[in-house]
This record gives sequence, structure tokens and C-alpha cells, in this order.
Amino acid sequence: LVSEMKELPIEVNMETPLPVVMVDPARMVQVVSNLLRSCLKHGTRGGKIGVEAIEKGMTVVLKISHGGQGFTPEQLKEIFVANKTNGVPSGSMDGLRIGLAIAREIVHAHGGEIGVDSRGAEQGNTFWIKVPISKLQAPSEVI
Repeated sequence: LVSEMKELPIEVNMETPLPVVMVDPARMVQVVSNLLRSCLKHGTRGGKIGVEAIEKGMTVVLKISHGGQGFTPEQLKEIFVANKTNGVPSGSMDGLRIGLAIAREIVHAHGGEIGVDSRGAEQGNTFWIKVPISKLQAPSEVI
């Protein structure tokens, strides 16, 4: 595992029980996998990755964070856009942007929101996903 090679433990903290959210499990696994891969790629050796899920208002919020390479304000403006823009150089960010653009579309299709907070380069970042709580509260798929 990449997390073991970089000595990056993944710490999971989830409120229990979490309310039910209606999602396509395969698509949400794709979203979370993309975010975890980004954190693994950009995390610093010996650091850690945090995964947290909480109920907030009428949503379940999932946060995935690391303390390694962060994003500049310019990168944050374009991070969920798949195509290159004039202000952001191409390169290793292209693959990340494509994965995040796909993640954004999947989350929006579920009526949710996705974003990222970063204090700047080398300051780490926190990706977050907000998915609405199901009005049915049927015991089906839960994040």
C-alpha cells in the first residue's frame, strides 16, 4: 500500500450512528478513492491522513485531510476544472484536476457539494464532501 510505503497512517473518525444518505455506492467509492489517492500522493512521509464523517445540519460531511503539499490560491480556483487554463501550468496537476472534476460531477449528481480548503503550498489540505441526509431514513446505503 502507498500509505505504508510513505509511512502515512490513515486515521478514521466517524460519528456513530450516522444518518442515512441515499447514494450510488460505486460512484461514491470512486469519489472517496480519488480524494484519498490525492492525499496519499501529496502527503509527506511520516505524516498522516485523516478521514472524518459527521452529521452537520441536514447533511453528512466527509473530510479527508493531510499535512503535506497544499494548494496555492491560484490552484484552488481551478482545482475542480478538468481542462487547462492560462493561469495554471499543466503537468502533474492535470490528472488530479480530471479526477476531481469527475468527483465534483458525481457529488453534484447526488445533490451534494464538494470542495477543498488549503492554507497554501506545503500546508496540506482538506477535501470535503457534503451529502444530504435521506428524508426516508431507510436502512440502505450509508456513507
